[in-house]
Amino acid sequence: MTSLISTPAETEPETIAEEELPQAAPLVADVRAEEEEPGAVFGAVDAADVVAAVRFAGEHGMPVSLRPAAGAVLVTIERMDGVVVDASARRARVEGGARWAHVIAAAAPHGLFPVCADSSAAGVVAHILGRGAGPLGRRYGYAADHVRAIDIVTSNGELRTVDARREPELFWALRSGGGAKLGIVTAVELDLAEGDGFYGGGLYFEAEHAGAVLRAYREWSAGLPESMCTSVAMLRLPDTGELPDSLRGAFVTHVRVAYVGTPDDGAELLAPMRAAAPMLVDDVSWRPYTEIDTVHRDPDEPEPVRARGVRLGELSERTVERVLDAAGPQVNVPLPMVEIRHLAGTTFALHVAGHGAPGLAPLVDAVTERVLDVETTDQGFDGERLARVKRTYDPAGLFG
Repeated sequence: MTSLISTPAETEPETIAEEELPQAAPLVADVRAEEEEPGAVFGAVDAADVVAAVRFAGEHGMPVSLRPAAGAVLVTIERMDGVVVDASARRARVEGGARWAHVIAAAAPHGLFPVCADSSAAGVVAHILGRGAGPLGRRYGYAADHVRAIDIVTSNGELRTVDARREPELFWALRSGGGAKLGIVTAVELDLAEGDGFYGGGLYFEAEHAGAVLRAYREWSAGLPESMCTSVAMLRLPDTGELPDSLRGAFVTHVRVAYVGTPDDGAELLAPMRAAAPMLVDDVSWRPYTEIDTVHRDPDEPEPVRARGVRLGELSERTVERVLDAAGPQVNVPLPMVEIRHLAGTTFALHVAGHGAPGLAPLVDAVTERVLDVETTDQGFDGERLARVKRTYDPAGLFG
């Protein structure tokens, strides 16, 4: 049953779960993004509710949004979180409001797992539509690459199932990561991978070793097989009781590791980074896939951030120097995380997450520009093609 509410429901402040090891949480507590009051709210429990909400918006000349926006029809799909696993086909049908944790839990009893986000708390559909990377990306690619079909309600209020044969342009656009708002996805069908675990976790180094660790990572990553998925991040950890005393309020360099192979082979490959500098914490071991969150240790309920990133054709010494100069431990900047992630071949991604407090936006943007002032490569995005799809399926801009 659809619930239509004239004003937005009140929400409780977000909290971060206590963890023994550090998480890449923001420094500023209780920072929340500014929200605007929608014109109407539909609490959907199935695709039919979403169809009704979109048709209502079209009839009343109101935009549609999945986030609070002034005068818009807000459609909430959090209760649409069902997951059905077909173990014989190694596939899962996932409703639009599900998180990766739901898929992992449903797949694990069958010896299967999804190619997911860094945090299992992330929404499946948001991660796929954003073409987000994950901890096993070098080995398995993007989650979007494993999607076989998508159910979506478009601006005319029609529920469509699209795939590589049925409306292939829309299917491509939804998985392109271009950010176009083309409708509301009510379900996805995706392939699952088979395996019983991985060798992974994190290595944490003190601030004084940031330069040595980043340079060692640059040399080490160049010779890794695709089965070794890694990234390195400079983190400014919060000064809270949720962290051990040695890490509370500290600047650390965090090497993230997820290896698909035997623990012995993984340990041999990781040895050069373990020897790069004295470590604060060595959290790498053999783990079941249900512990995939231990690679990045992102907070379950992160505070708002201003995030940007670019793709690098290589990880050069100049890039390492720029990142250290602009965001290293010697400067005081509002950037909880600056990450370098190894993608395919010699390609890397440089990602910056700044504090999301509105008042800090000019400073965060200026510092981010400094970090990202590096030589980049083609970002692999066809904007003209995406614009054509947008004009076809949402000509009036109902979804923004």
